[in-house]
Amino acid sequence: MNPRQRTVAIWGGALVVAFLAYIPALRVGWVFDDTWNIVEAPSLHWTEISREAFSQALTYTFNSRRVVSNVSFALNHLAGGLDPRGYHLVNVLLHLAAGTALAWLLALYLRKARAKESAAMRAGVLLPAALFLLHPVNTQAVTYVVQRMTVLAALFTILSFAAYLKGRTSSAAWRRWSWLTAAALLWILGLASKENAAVLPLVLLTWEWCFGGLRADRVRGSWRSWKPAAKAGAAAAVLGAVVVIGALGLRFAGSPATWLETLPTRDFSALERVLTQSRVGLLYLGLIIWPTPGRLNLDHDVAVSRGLLDPASTLPAVAFWTLAVIGALLLARRRPLYGFPLLAYIGCHLIEAGPFNLELVFEHRLYLPLAMLMLLPAAALAELPRDKLRPAVGAGLVIALWLGSATFVRNTLWADPIEFHRDIAEKSPNKPRAQVFLAQALLEAGRAEEALTPAQRAVALDSTDYDSRLKLGDVYRATGAPEEAYAVYRDAAALDPARFDAPFRAGLALEQAGRTDEAFQQFMDVGVQLGRAGRPFEAIPALERAVELRPESSVAHNLLGNVYALADLPEAALAEYEAAVRLDDSSAEAVYNLAQTLEQLGRTDEAVPWYQRFVEIAPPHLGEVVASVRAKLEAVGR
Repeated sequence: MNPRQRTVAIWGGALVVAFLAYIPALRVGWVFDDTWNIVEAPSLHWTEISREAFSQALTYTFNSRRVVSNVSFALNHLAGGLDPRGYHLVNVLLHLAAGTALAWLLALYLRKARAKESAAMRAGVLLPAALFLLHPVNTQAVTYVVQRMTVLAALFTILSFAAYLKGRTSSAAWRRWSWLTAAALLWILGLASKENAAVLPLVLLTWEWCFGGLRADRVRGSWRSWKPAAKAGAAAAVLGAVVVIGALGLRFAGSPATWLETLPTRDFSALERVLTQSRVGLLYLGLIIWPTPGRLNLDHDVAVSRGLLDPASTLPAVAFWTLAVIGALLLARRRPLYGFPLLAYIGCHLIEAGPFNLELVFEHRLYLPLAMLMLLPAAALAELPRDKLRPAVGAGLVIALWLGSATFVRNTLWADPIEFHRDIAEKSPNKPRAQVFLAQALLEAGRAEEALTPAQRAVALDSTDYDSRLKLGDVYRATGAPEEAYAVYRDAAALDPARFDAPFRAGLALEQAGRTDEAFQQFMDVGVQLGRAGRPFEAIPALERAVELRPESSVAHNLLGNVYALADLPEAALAEYEAAVRLDDSSAEAVYNLAQTLEQLGRTDEAVPWYQRFVEIAPPHLGEVVASVRAKLEAVGR
């Protein structure tokens, strides 16, 4: 077996071990915001590939800018519906692909350092990439279905970086521009997966500063020899500056006052968030160094830094990162092979650690930074002398097996929804959301009476939290107390009038309590408001419920047809309009809607009689519409 074959075989073994570490993840259900991003996103529930399906996926989604991620979820549904196993399998395979892409990047990085093909170089490529694959801190990005967004963004960012290095080191012009074009396209795919891929230009700028045309010792050469590198470096610099300055400009619009204002839906300002991130950064480092399952948590509870001394750990954390940046810059000047990974790690945190309206801490934010950090052990292994390589590799393999076992244990916990959410609630006892999701897990397991305690605790922790009240109402409904549920849903609706899940569930509580007339009106009101707000997919369940309660209501059928039409579902709309007209053919609105939909579907001959009927029954205030219909009838000779 030659060295190349041996390398492929070793890497294949690493992929198998990593896959085995994630086997329990295939049993995990839907978690946290998987629900509204995927389960409750009908536009991603593809049953066929069509232009309409793509249009809906691009428009009616929670994160519509993340096109690549959303389409991947839609394709998952096309293949296997809402069975979470298929989604988890794709996530794991994408993780293995990201690890493989990282191995390629590591090889290119070491070749830039003129490392020769040797056992040391192969170890520098394979071992760090394997550590990345097996590191348990990545379980949140991989096992949490919706964070496929993070994995995809990292995968395309790593591939783009690698393609950039290939382009920068290619001698032939056509190869160089082919690779650089591929790098740009891959970066766009990363941006369309998740916005944190925007850090790539800054990483490339840093690489150029460390190794390329922006280094001072390169400038001393002749202009002709330096010119190509200067162009590439300048392009990276400009692109990086545009992305970073543009992102900050969009958020703050040049107003320093916004740094001190409380961010929407948060209890901290932009400045407080940045201060807090200094401490969060230390938490992340600790999780990288010592990632035992007992330290990992889906929903960490971190106190906000209100100032440099509140809490007292803020100032030392700010000082640490200030010194870390200075040290990394100095190291990058003297030993760029080691300084660059540190700068890239810090740079990859800038967006999600910046002054933006984001949650304070999530472990999945370590996915791309950790990949960049793996360049550091790669460089160290590649430069080891032969007599020290074997012990280092042996120690690395022991660490890799330990990390893999911790990943397996962590995934096993994820696979038990009640124990997983109980673990979160115990680690973050003062966070209402942790209690809410524990209550939800208990509800889904049919243990509604047990769910009452965490649901009530969530409301006690924060009486103004919308989701806590929503979940308490759900528990009351599940325990046979619909009147109590209705009261809680009304309180929740008052907290956030822009949300309609509480009013919808209030209708369910009224229905359960036997107050059918009130429930019908509640569903009608919710459906109308959502339709007017341009949210037809959310309106559909409410109006479908209204039709179930009052199938004899022509108005309800007509309104349901309207939201189907808004959702670009003309066949479904037609069925509802036909039902409305069967029940009441004197409804001018329903008759007109029926005629218009028939015409839209190319059934003009069938539409004409209904247009004629509309002209007969239309009230006076619809004179302009009647005139347009008459003109249309004259055009077809009727």
